[in-house]
Amino acid sequence: MSSEVDFTEKQLDLLAWLEKNRNKLLGGLGAAIVIGVAVAAAQNSARKAEIAAANDLAALGAQLDDEGERMEPKAAEYLAVRDEHPGSGAAERALILAAGALFAEGDFDGATTRFNEYLASYPEGIHIPTARLGKAACADAKGEAEQALAEYKTVAESFPNDPVAEQAKLARAHLLESTGKPDEALRIYDQMIASVTGGAFTSDAHQKRAKLLELHPELEPKETNAPPAFAPALQQQIQNLQQAIPQAKTTPAPTAPKTEEGAKSEAPAPDAAKPPAE
Repeated sequence: MSSEVDFTEKQLDLLAWLEKNRNKLLGGLGAAIVIGVAVAAAQNSARKAEIAAANDLAALGAQLDDEGERMEPKAAEYLAVRDEHPGSGAAERALILAAGALFAEGDFDGATTRFNEYLASYPEGIHIPTARLGKAACADAKGEAEQALAEYKTVAESFPNDPVAEQAKLARAHLLESTGKPDEALRIYDQMIASVTGGAFTSDAHQKRAKLLELHPELEPKETNAPPAFAPALQQQIQNLQQAIPQAKTTPAPTAPKTEEGAKSEAPAPDAAKPPAE
């Protein structure tokens, strides 16, 4: 009975506390509702802003000239989208596209600046391999051969599983050819052809290798009939396997069973020289 009284008293105490703090609870609930609405509105606004930025960026690629041909957007147009929609995914894409447009326009210094800006602004950006390759290409276009060769090599080694790696190898090999190092270029082509990850760029390596050997036939590998370096080791392995096979024991071939007549015919003839027994 006393436990029921205690439980009832606790219920009354809770009701009294709720009544006393009703205004605070309602205020807190209202604040939570307001915060929830604000977060939802912000998320909805962010989605709308992202969509608007993406639409503006897509509109640049849909521009047509008077003859109905697609117009390549200018770098300034990409940068305008970036400035109008800061913090959006479209702004990130617009910046890397602006750098590419500057390169196409022949402004290699400006392109380098934008590629560096992208690397600084988006250290985890998905277009970092492209920006690094773009910097190397700018150095190449400006005639800075040593810097370009170093940067092409860095790109190939830093992003081995990205398509830019194969592009960087091809660009580096081409630059090596033009700077009087065809033997080094040939090694790159051979490595790309031997690689299982070359993909579509393997055919390009084949073609460039063939053209290189046409210009430098002295680099053509000499044919030889000598066994490959691994031949002795392989031969030893085969001998070991042969020795491990148990030798079969030789047994005489079975003979056909003799018939009675055959047995008689094969019986030894009596010795004619032996005298008869007395």
